[in-house]
Amino acid sequence: MENAFQLAIQKQLTETLIQKAAQLPQNFNQTKFVQNCLSALDSIDDIEEVEPGSVVKGLMKGAILGLDFMNKECYLIPYKNKDTGKKDVNFQTDYKGEKKLAKLYSVKPIEEITTEVVRKGDFYEVEVKDNKKFINWKPLRFNNEAIEGAFSIVLFTDKSSVSAQMSKEEMDEVRTNYSKAANSSAWKNRPGEMYKKTVLRLNLKNVEKVFENPEQLRAYEEASEFEFNKTDSKTLPAAPVVKNIYTEQVKQIEANPVETTTSEILPAGPGPKEENQTEEFFCESCGKKISWAENSYSNKHFSKPLCRTCQAITKGDK
Repeated sequence: MENAFQLAIQKQLTETLIQKAAQLPQNFNQTKFVQNCLSALDSIDDIEEVEPGSVVKGLMKGAILGLDFMNKECYLIPYKNKDTGKKDVNFQTDYKGEKKLAKLYSVKPIEEITTEVVRKGDFYEVEVKDNKKFINWKPLRFNNEAIEGAFSIVLFTDKSSVSAQMSKEEMDEVRTNYSKAANSSAWKNRPGEMYKKTVLRLNLKNVEKVFENPEQLRAYEEASEFEFNKTDSKTLPAAPVVKNIYTEQVKQIEANPVETTTSEILPAGPGPKEENQTEEFFCESCGKKISWAENSYSNKHFSKPLCRTCQAITKGDK
């Protein structure tokens, strides 16, 4: 039987989803999301000590990003807020959620993302040929030895790639100096997944992403386990920072908060900015509705409007 806490969450979450419908991803299933959230909350210790409003705020970040709590793509971590003295929650994406978002919103279509930990006894080498980096990893079968490092490779459909690698010492340094919850249950119970998430998040700084609206970008940045922009600690292993096209617009919105519609705050995306951003765009191949950024990118590279899936198919046929 549902208790008062669950009923309060269900009511507030349903109402908020309706109010924020313009910020949600296309084809968002509200009923399924609410049911999965209620089921996922049952497994979180001390969650009923948190104010329902704070829980709903955390759950909404998952909704805006289109992530599933039940599928472990994201999660909530209860903690004591030092400012209020009350229990609050910290929303974070999981390793699986990071991969999902990268594939959904990368400007260049992604074919595959590989991220693994390297343990003592595994064969691991990095080789550079013709200015291209190759990683050769041969893990021992069922190897449970100590973790020595981790690597991540993002392979795009055009066969180009970006990669990152970190030693365990580097990842522990990131955890100590940059993690928002260095002693969380996730780090204690699933260190391997957290190490993979560390190197993956660093590698994804190389991947230019275009979200559907500024609220998604804000939720994505707030969901990071790490605060990579901190300047008061040791040097973070270097990785090129790709400027997201939403950044300046989000700053402007926050500096001048006004009541606005989603169409008014959509970015121009790659290429010249159109005067009319309320126009709808559709994939010429499958008929699916696409964003302004997808339309702009596709016309630039394929001379016709295509969704990401059809872009990948068209590129494969060439």
